Amino acid sequence: MHAVGLFRIRVARDGAVDIWAKGWRLESQVPALVPVLITVGFLFSPFPMPIRACGAAMLLACAWIVLRMSRLGFRVDLAGVQVTHVVRTHRVVWDRFDGFVGERNEHEGRCVLLTTDGERLPSPGTLDPDEMDPFWSEGDISAVDQLNRLVARARRAQASGNVPGLTDLVEPEPSPDGAGDDGRESPGARRLRSIAGG
Repeated sequence: MHAVGLFRIRVARDGAVDIWAKGWRLESQVPALVPVLITVGFLFSPFPMPIRACGAAMLLACAWIVLRMSRLGFRVDLAGVQVTHVVRTHRVVWDRFDGFVGERNEHEGRCVLLTTDGERLPSPGTLDPDEMDPFWSEGDISAVDQLNRLVARARRAQASGNVPGLTDLVEPEPSPDGAGDDGRESPGARRLRSIAGG
């Protein structure tokens, strides 16, 4: 696991890149073992068999939820981007992927995956609203631009046939014009420019 800007990344053996922000997911899968161990003990308890079976099923469901909580975030692979929530996973193929935009209110901000047909898939976790889109004088890159650049770099490394390394994913110094690594503006920068009439 490595930190790149506001995000954490992990490269899988197959070359897929997991991306999440601190606080979005459990950092270890070990807590999922606790409900499984309790299930084994519960099966040997003196309760009647229907109660043991019902209790074991509920504990295994808890183990599944805890395991899913250790996988929350985005997964970038050769096929596209996957958004993993606690209950459901959405896959967006590269042909439908438009980029990430930000949504925020005074309490929280969220990165939202935008598809070419207008579907919006929110991130499984939130960020501080100040991290979503800093003002020009602050000089930082917004979380949305960081995420767009990280995904573009991971996609480029995977398309070249290489397993992405940390050097492939670390961001260079940001360009002041808001352009991404591929020379295109991020969806958020395009929308701001269209709103400002520029």
